[in-house]
Amino acid sequence: MEMDRNYPKKAGNNGFHFYLPFHPENDRSLVGNQAPGVFETLERVHEGKVADFAFSTTEYFSPEEMLEMLAEYDLDVIWMPLYMGEMQNFTEWGWSGSGNSITLAQEWGLSGARQMEDDFMSGSLIHLLDLQSIEESKIAMLDNMEKMLGENKRLAEQLLVTNHLQDRYDYLQNEGFQVYGAVVTGPVKELLKLQEVNGLHSFQLGEMIDWNWNNDEF
Repeated sequence: MEMDRNYPKKAGNNGFHFYLPFHPENDRSLVGNQAPGVFETLERVHEGKVADFAFSTTEYFSPEEMLEMLAEYDLDVIWMPLYMGEMQNFTEWGWSGSGNSITLAQEWGLSGARQMEDDFMSGSLIHLLDLQSIEESKIAMLDNMEKMLGENKRLAEQLLVTNHLQDRYDYLQNEGFQVYGAVVTGPVKELLKLQEVNGLHSFQLGEMIDWNWNNDEF
């Protein structure tokens, strides 16, 4: 399991944040907050650029549903925020927002399958997030969490800065994986198409780089 380093990976390192679709205490629908100028910036950028991009969703999806929703676009899915019972089964690190929006102070999520080494500090990436390997990514996350809980729960919680690793694990086991957004990367012309997808909101633009024309990833 890659610790903040990064598995279960937290969102803080990428600078993005994500809005819960429903209030955990009363199931009331929530909204997000759209930063100004995101798509206007993309429209002005040369299409030879690729960028990191994030969004939240108006409801929870399984990781498979999220990948299917994005399958027609020429994008790589890097990370998905996971709801793990926060503010419902436990409270940790608080939240920010208004009466109609909630962003968790500590966001955890699903990245590609990664095998954890015995020191809890290193690991090897097996797959990116895609429909062919998403089940393996979920199993790897649960297996790595179980290994942490069984071998050195105290150390794992210190490194992950949580007192509720068991609660998080139990929620995933009992309720399944529920995601409410994604971090993707791809050509700007593909990112622009996401503004037309129903159920996506609170778009955020990250780092942009030149497209490597010798790389067939996109």
